Amino acid sequence: MRAPPGATKASTELEGTLHVTAPVALGRGELIAFVAGFLAAHPKLRIDLAITNENVDLVASRVDVAIRFGPLASSTLMARRLGTSHRVLVAAPAYLLRRRAPKHPRELAEHETITFGAPEWTLLSGGQRRTRVPLSPRATANNLETVNELVRLGLGIALLPASYLREEGLARVLPRWSSVGIPVHALHAGKKFSPAKVRVFLDALAAWKNATWQ
Repeated sequence: MRAPPGATKASTELEGTLHVTAPVALGRGELIAFVAGFLAAHPKLRIDLAITNENVDLVASRVDVAIRFGPLASSTLMARRLGTSHRVLVAAPAYLLRRRAPKHPRELAEHETITFGAPEWTLLSGGQRRTRVPLSPRATANNLETVNELVRLGLGIALLPASYLREEGLARVLPRWSSVGIPVHALHAGKKFSPAKVRVFLDALAAWKNATWQ
């Protein structure tokens, strides 16, 4: 397996355990491959990976790095910007065989939708055109993995990270439209002298090219 950027054998020899937390939506596919590549490049390092949507207290839980989506609350933690995530509209081929794909966001109100959070989507086209779409969702869920499963079973259209298209065989709907950008950060305790394992891992994360954020 190819090692992730910034995680070559020429890097600093890393030892000990690196404690990392990430949201449920990342506990699959690309991130797991990234972690596997990082461990392969640093054979003396161990990783304790906690996949959870809870905002874990890094200091109390002794977490080295936390990957977080969305605006950050004020804190004493250090944040490194990883990129911006955009969710895209997706549906299962089975659903699109049953229902004709919408040609404009206003047609989404006539479709079965599955939402994560508020029953309204704000969509962008070309980074400038913006429209708000009020919904009467067929189903709602409190995490993206459940939304994904409902979509995969053909129950409706949802906003999901673009990486799901590749991994689940879903079809993109309204390809010119996507969600408003969601900032992605890596948080760490911000000690004056961070351990080498934290510095190298942060550098590798920042250099990593993936479908979840750009």
